[in-house]
Order: sequence, then structure tokens, then C-alpha cells
Amino acid sequence: MRVLFIIIGEIRCLNTFNKLLEKLKLEDIIYCGYSDNIIHFHIKKDTDFVTISDISEITKLLPKKLNKNYFQRNMIQWFHLHNCIMNKYNKIKKYDFIVKIRTDTIIKEDINFFKQKISNINDDTIYFKTDQMFISKSQCFLENFKHFYDNIECLEKGMWASEPQTTLFIKNKFKKSYSIEDLNLKVIYINRGNFIKIPGEGRTIIF
Repeated sequence: MRVLFIIIGEIRCLNTFNKLLEKLKLEDIIYCGYSDNIIHFHIKKDTDFVTISDISEITKLLPKKLNKNYFQRNMIQWFHLHNCIMNKYNKIKKYDFIVKIRTDTIIKEDINFFKQKISNINDDTIYFKTDQMFISKSQCFLENFKHFYDNIECLEKGMWASEPQTTLFIKNKFKKSYSIEDLNLKVIYINRGNFIKIPGEGRTIIF
């Protein structure tokens, strides 16, 4: 069974991220984020990367249905995932399972036991925790999420909410969807350490 971990986003707490990398040190990884963060992968040198050097590069690949002036901070993670799918599609489809995970996630159990728990996930099925973590068969993952980013729409500035939009998309696109909690995985989904998130920051307009 081949499992690929796609790690998304900015590294905000290095301590949390190092714990994640240590857990995944023998696993296949694609990191989708910022080139400045590549230096933190020194313990996992065989990682594959799809990165940008500056946030301004996002303007080259905006959602097709979205006005540039409505692009919010909480859409950035979806840019990274879309960029990854576009650039690594053929590589990703060779795996049996995909785990999309954030840099501020901690997996607390043995990684082999973790993989065993996800090994019985069926075709056309996804297990998810809002917009924080997804687990699915690779082909199912690719064929559905390759459409998400370009279908982002927002009719009023600062009003696009990632979590409910993600949940709605998954319910509409996947034949079967379940909470990750149903897999009984020992995971801490958000551990930002000393990083303090400002309320409402995700809806900040970027451009």
C-alpha cells in the first residue's frame, strides 16, 4: 500500500512541524507552500516540492471565477493544493491513498498503525476534518479536488468562508464522506505553538 502525504501551507510553528516531519521521516511527502520553508526539511531530504517564492505569484493562477480583488488569505491553501495537483498529477495518481495535512498538525500514533487504519477506505469515499485534513484514494482525490480552486466564487469582499465551503463541496462531489474522527486516528489537527492567529485574518483581502 502506497500512501502520499501532501503537506500544505506556511510553517508557523517549527516545533510542531518538526514533530510532524519526524513522524513522517520514512514516508513519501510533497510539500506545497513557500520556497523559504524548504530549509526546514533537512531531516527529510527526499521530499518533493511545489512552492512559490512570493505570495504575488498567486496572481498567475487565480480561481477562474474570482475577481482578483476578492482573493482572501484563506484561499491561499487552496492555491497551494491546486498548484500541487497541476504540477504533480501523474506522480500523485501512482499512490493508493492521499493524506492532505497541514504544517501545524501532529500525528500522535505509530505511523504504520495510522496507515493500517486508513487502508480500508473505499473508492469514491473521503474522510475529512473541515478544511484541515483529507484522506482518500488517490484517483478519487485528484478527480474531485482538481475542480475546487477554479470554482471558488465570492460576490462580496471578505465573505468567503473556507470551512463551510469545503464541507459543501465534499458533500456534493464525493459519493460518500465521513468525519475523520470515525477512523479513530490519534491526531492533533491544529497546534500553532506560540503563533497567535488574529480573529478574522483568513478573510483578509490579499491583492
